[in-house]
Amino acid sequence: MLIKFKKAGTWDLPKTINQAKKLELLFRAPIKASDINKLKGLIGDDDLFDLISSEEKVFGKNLDIRGMIARKLEYFLKDSSSWDKESISICKNIVNKFA
Repeated sequence: MLIKFKKAGTWDLPKTINQAKKLELLFRAPIKASDINKLKGLIGDDDLFDLISSEEKVFGKNLDIRGMIARKLEYFLKDSSSWDKESISICKNIVNKFA
């Protein structure tokens, strides 16, 4: 599935080691569409949240959204020069497992 994203409307990214580690912990279990609030302070993006909302309407609140988050994270990693190096590494591992 090809998903195009844009950067406008992005307010949180896991640029720090602490944020990336929290995101990594969150990815250890399925993340339900209804639990989108767990992403607060880790990754926040209008396009991602709109996509999750649309998919939740079709597949229900128990939909595992880790793949959607990972694909969006993959997009943001293309411009991660201001991120901590360890954060980049953690996020790439997430992408490799779930995107």
